Amino acid sequence: MHALLVLGVLGAFGAFWALGRRYADGEGPFDRLPSGVPPKPQGSRVESSSDGTKYLVHYWAPGADGRQFHVAEVKGERAWISFWFDPSTGKRTLVLSLAHAGELNDMRKDWGV
Repeated sequence: MHALLVLGVLGAFGAFWALGRRYADGEGPFDRLPSGVPPKPQGSRVESSSDGTKYLVHYWAPGADGRQFHVAEVKGERAWISFWFDPSTGKRTLVLSLAHAGELNDMRKDWGV
């Protein structure tokens, strides 16, 4: 009986933690996609920056102009940055972000935007 109580408390804590990490309405990276970008990405991958920050990077198929849209979320945080990548020039262009000033500066450096 005691073990079930402990498991119940741990389960409730885990659910509370997971729900607390979600974005508020309108603040998620998929809530603010540019016009013409489909609501679901083509794929995702995990990448690490030189300082060890882990990102979950979502990417879409290149558009007619050759540019590819990306969203990079900091794993375990409520922070993200979105940008267009032009493979012909190597240029990245910032679209939107959700982060405090220090995080945004770090993410801009990490992604070259």
